[in-house]
Amino acid sequence: MKITPSNKGLNGLSQTQAQAPKTQAAKTAKPQGPAIHNADLANVLSGASDVDMAKVNEVRQAISQGQLALDPDKLADAILALHR
Repeated sequence: MKITPSNKGLNGLSQTQAQAPKTQAAKTAKPQGPAIHNADLANVLSGASDVDMAKVNEVRQAISQGQLALDPDKLADAILALHR
C-alpha cells in the first residue's frame, strides 16, 4: 500500500476550497446599525450605578439601630442559590 500526500482535508475539500467561503464572507461583511465608540460608552456608563445607595444607607441605618433581623439559614440558602 502506497500513501501519497494530498491537499484534501477530512471533509474531502481542498484547503483552498474550504477557506474560500470564509474569505468571501469576511470581504462582504459590513457593520450593522449605528457605530458605537468607547468614549460614548464610557460617558453613558459613568453615570450608571449597579448599587442602589439609598437602599444601602437604609440597611446600614437599620443595622446600626438593631432593627435588622437576619435569619442565618435563609441567608446561607440565598448565598448558595446565588452561586449555583
